[in-house]
Amino acid sequence: MMFTTREIAIFLAGAQTFHTLSHILIMYTGSLPIKVFSFRWTKDWNLGAIMINAAITAALFWWISTL
Repeated sequence: MMFTTREIAIFLAGAQTFHTLSHILIMYTGSLPIKVFSFRWTKDWNLGAIMINAAITAALFWWISTL
């Protein structure tokens, strides 16, 4: 069974949406800052990640609408 480009894009948009929501939830759980290996993940870094992931999500949904 072959998947169409549209189906793959819908899957990727869903995965990216979940990733964006996970960053939003991390922001509001009060678990920041987090130290991952030698990197300290702060609220500012997380806010930047939310904005970048939201932009990628919006771009994927726009791409789906053009297919």
